[in-house]
Amino acid sequence: MVAWARGEEGVWSVVIPTHNRLPILVKCLRALEQQVGHTQAGVRRYEVVVVDDGSTDGTVRTLAAMGVGSLECGGEGAAREAGEAAAHSGGAAAAVAFPHVRLLQQQHGGATAARNHGVGAAAGSTMVFIDSDMVAS
Repeated sequence: MVAWARGEEGVWSVVIPTHNRLPILVKCLRALEQQVGHTQAGVRRYEVVVVDDGSTDGTVRTLAAMGVGSLECGGEGAAREAGEAAAHSGGAAAAVAFPHVRLLQQQHGGATAARNHGVGAAAGSTMVFIDSDMVAS
């Protein structure tokens, strides 16, 4: 894990690049949502920015169905797929699954490009980078 400062003070941004790691990504996100004490040590709030790096395993569709909002979409097809999944997601109950998580999409360009994309969209004063196969405890 690496952290550095910029942006809105007291807000932490956790940037997670992912490519075809849906099952472990869901575990990673659940673990982050279960973390307690994020209001300690000067952290007012946090966001999790997941950057989908051109996954073909249904990552975008599944996250949308779990209520993850999209910061932007990588093309009309991806936007339509995410919108359709959200429309069939079961309504308000799904919207609370990952309230801190927002999704970015990009064409497959690798983890470094995905991290840079995430930083560009993040709002926090402190950036934390983790991989999608890490489960916080």
